[in-house]
Amino acid sequence: MSTWARPQLVLILGKRGTGKSTWARALRRRIEATGHPTVVRDPLGEYGPGTGPVLRGTSSEEAARTARELARRTRRVVWLFLEEIDSDVGRQRLDETSQLRHVIHYGRHMDVGLIAVARRPANVHPDLRNLADVVYIGRLTGDRDLAWVEEWQGKRLAEQVREAPVGRFLRVEP
Repeated sequence: MSTWARPQLVLILGKRGTGKSTWARALRRRIEATGHPTVVRDPLGEYGPGTGPVLRGTSSEEAARTARELARRTRRVVWLFLEEIDSDVGRQRLDETSQLRHVIHYGRHMDVGLIAVARRPANVHPDLRNLADVVYIGRLTGDRDLAWVEEWQGKRLAEQVREAPVGRFLRVEP
């Protein structure tokens, strides 16, 4: 069974220019090569066509709704990619009817995997951090973001991500 046949919640974090989106696009190609469709929220226009829709000018909420519908219709695991999740959702409260909240909390049971990409970990919704199966962290230099990492995983990891070279990501399984 492919790694991608089991829905997970994956975070990719790092400052601008560290390779987050490049890496996310590579993951998307791997996932699609195993036959699983993807839905992408791409506010910056960095993704090309794939096996599922690339949504520009839409919210993470609408992208989550699209992914759930596609999973229901195809009866396959669908992977939802949300770029700039920190600026779209941030730390705002997600109400009980939110499609995105359902994907974050119950996506594994609805055949929707989530790969969320963010520049500012300190602005990431707490549910994403708390429920993530895997977090990949690239270089971070902002004081708030480094404090977030230190509070979450300790001073050693915060020091490692401060010094991480561009394109190198540390894997954390909370």
